[in-house]
Amino acid sequence: MLIYLVPDSDEGLRVARYGRILLRRFEGRGLVFIAIVRAQIEQARALVENMSLPYPVVADADGRWGERLRLSGHPFGLFVIDPAGKLQFAATKARPQDLRQLAEKHLLGMISYAPTNETPRLKVGMRFPDILVEDLRRGHRTRLQGQQTIIYFTGKCPSCSLASHLAYYLRLRENAGRPPVLLFSPWFSPREVLESTASLSISADLYLAAEGIPGIEDGYYLEGHFPENVLMITTDATGMVTDIRPLT
Repeated sequence: MLIYLVPDSDEGLRVARYGRILLRRFEGRGLVFIAIVRAQIEQARALVENMSLPYPVVADADGRWGERLRLSGHPFGLFVIDPAGKLQFAATKARPQDLRQLAEKHLLGMISYAPTNETPRLKVGMRFPDILVEDLRRGHRTRLQGQQTIIYFTGKCPSCSLASHLAYYLRLRENAGRPPVLLFSPWFSPREVLESTASLSISADLYLAAEGIPGIEDGYYLEGHFPENVLMITTDATGMVTDIRPLT
């Protein structure tokens, strides 16, 4: 599976992030994932490091690969190539769900659907999942632990709604002794998060979930357990959930 993207393509960045999950899911099944980035070597290297991409990334500084792939004027391209080197599928638009279905079709022979009861929905009294998050301010991975209030922007939250929800966060912060933690679904790109917060002069720490959060969002099927776009989750010192509600 080959993708071509420009560094400021949110569509391409989401697909690039999902490639990590696909590789882990299909480990040992022959899936090869490669990205070509329309960027200088330094910018491509920074992309790999910031997003912890575990697959080969090629810098296309002069755009020649884009021309060879006939992507002139398109910021993104997806290609599925079989072991014999024959092109099986090509598109200039794709969502992570499309990659999942293509991988399943070509590697398993069928497309699966999200199991309904595999992971219970997160509730009060349950422990908040111990997950890796990407610290967008410091450029490394960490874990969220201890007593805190987390505002989680799910993958259902449209990018155009980020500003209004972040404005509500600013009002909450004024009256909170300890500001809530801002955590975003992995289906947002770092650029979306950084630009949306910068537009409101938000200087708080920003975290991007490395994968879906069990009980809230499935990391492979991209299914959500909650209908709301944004959730406010409070935990105690041991990490147990004491409150969970929509951010309104």
